Amino acid sequence: MNTSVIELKSIFKSYGSFLALQNLNLKVDEGSIFGFLGPNGAGKTTTIKIILGLRKATEGEVFLWGEKNTRRGMKLLKRIGYVPENGSLYENFTPNQIVKFVKPYYPSWDVELEKGYFERFELPKNKKIGEFSLGMKRKLLLLLALSFKPDLLIMDEPTLGLDPLTRYKFLQLLTGEVAQGGLTVFLSSHTLGEVERICDTVAFIKKGKLLEVKLMEDLKKESQRIKVVFQKDVPQSALQIPGVEVLEGSGKHYLLAIKGNISHALEEISKFPIFVIEEQEISLEDIFVKKMEES
Repeated sequence: MNTSVIELKSIFKSYGSFLALQNLNLKVDEGSIFGFLGPNGAGKTTTIKIILGLRKATEGEVFLWGEKNTRRGMKLLKRIGYVPENGSLYENFTPNQIVKFVKPYYPSWDVELEKGYFERFELPKNKKIGEFSLGMKRKLLLLLALSFKPDLLIMDEPTLGLDPLTRYKFLQLLTGEVAQGGLTVFLSSHTLGEVERICDTVAFIKKGKLLEVKLMEDLKKESQRIKVVFQKDVPQSALQIPGVEVLEGSGKHYLLAIKGNISHALEEISKFPIFVIEEQEISLEDIFVKKMEES
């Protein structure tokens, strides 16, 4: 049985008459890379801040490693690395100075790990942070979040501002750390290709309501696409088969989405003489757009 690192129970958050989160129930298992997805204004950042105790839920409870989290739960927060979307750093400090400032708060800080991240991210130690690019600031935030070997890493748009090579290396690093055991990752990102590549579980949220939580592999199996070329013209009306949706096409050429039992759907489609049939990979972006449109 997996241990829940994060558990949210019946979370509501309101700002006056505006309800930002509505009855949010969520579990994040130990050792997972959990993607939290939704459009702008869906409640993702609010959820993250409630998990961290930076904002207080109007109703509901937050548990970290089975313990109820409160604003006084510093022993729990010391196990969490956090990379905010718009993280501010002391512009007049250098990376060396900010590391020296942050390090005493974390007894588990690993100096060798810190040194390795400085080298890997190619960060100058004595240059003022105010002179850094957005990408360099993101790298420094990642260094600060990882150098004390957290048990839980929470990230809001983690690769924002990073160049493609650095993004690739960082995602490799992340999956490697999780594979070695001991690290759980909770991330929110609009870069769905990256989420698809590294996350084992995803949750969809819209207008403060949780729509669905699914294992990535189950999500990909749930909705499949096939491209079909029939030997003769087939009217769209003839393809009104349970579990089959015509995405585009007419006559002999169709792109179809199939949900559920693909064998049964293919059996029904094959009643019409087929010239070519080709399975097409469906992306997380395709799934995301459809879920947002349907909800």
